[in-house]
Amino acid sequence: MPVYLQDHPGEKIVVFSYFRKTLGYLAERLNHLGIENQVLTGGMPGTKQGVIDKFRDDGSVRVLLSSEVASEGVDLQFCRLLINYDLPWNPMRIEQRIGRLDRIGQKADKISIWNLCHADTIDERILKRLFERLNIFERALGGMEAILGEEIKTLTNDLLKPGLTGAQQDERIEQTAMAVERNRQEQNDLEKQASHLIAHGGYILERVRAAHDFRKRITEEDLIIYVKDYLDRFCPGHVFHRIKPDERSFKICLPAKTAAGLDDFTREKKLYNQTRLATGDTIRSEFVNKISRHRSGNESISQFHPLIKFISDGLTKRNETFYPLVAVKIAARSSPRLPAGNYGL
Repeated sequence: MPVYLQDHPGEKIVVFSYFRKTLGYLAERLNHLGIENQVLTGGMPGTKQGVIDKFRDDGSVRVLLSSEVASEGVDLQFCRLLINYDLPWNPMRIEQRIGRLDRIGQKADKISIWNLCHADTIDERILKRLFERLNIFERALGGMEAILGEEIKTLTNDLLKPGLTGAQQDERIEQTAMAVERNRQEQNDLEKQASHLIAHGGYILERVRAAHDFRKRITEEDLIIYVKDYLDRFCPGHVFHRIKPDERSFKICLPAKTAAGLDDFTREKKLYNQTRLATGDTIRSEFVNKISRHRSGNESISQFHPLIKFISDGLTKRNETFYPLVAVKIAARSSPRLPAGNYGL
């Protein structure tokens, strides 16, 4: 760490550990080396955000030593190096830690994650046979919390039983990795097939039911109409501009209040790093009727995108339902060019 700080004089480092005594030990060692640091644990005077602000703004403080209290609800995207001094056995906890750095506003091309563990320990076996098997440092595990929690709880109870050999520990960890992979694949299949889980807004819900009954899919235009109707009704000052006629690409900019609401919603639902629309910037977006994670270029908006879920939640809270125009009744006196009658669209 001292060498890294010398080679990167403008950077700060985040170190996570479960135990307060460990954090105290690390703070003492860093102080002995002349490295200014800030400790963040639960129950400290002041607010968690106040500690984060001091760490961010004070140029002399180079290292944040934190317990799990900083693994949720804080922004640390001004750092690009995360050190896991000890590893939680639940991969969701690791993902939460990584999510503090790997989020909107991170300017580095990549973040670095250093995992420390002793050789020939259960921690090393967990790292190599579970974490690397699940590839958690390269891809998100969002939506797997319930599955992982139960699997890891059982695994923990088994690994802490006395008398297990290293080979038996390896075998048990491998079984857990396979079970998690199988459950994840089943979840992905359900997301593709169970379209009735897509949204809860009135119009979209009806289209989902129709898709389920007739084996059709929600179209991109369905999603476009759904989003446009909501923005027109409840989000004055928004930008929703189709870039080219007959294409699905749009420039979207949410007004400040709506963007802040979307940001709060993504935090509440743990939809981390899935949209840039919550920044309030103008974002080039493309509507698609399949799941797609944006890496660069246009942001893909599918049925599972946070904006769709946010709109659905907003309609539910307002007790509103979206009914698209499906027919027009024309009276004889209202249009000299068309005969009176009912016209379906």
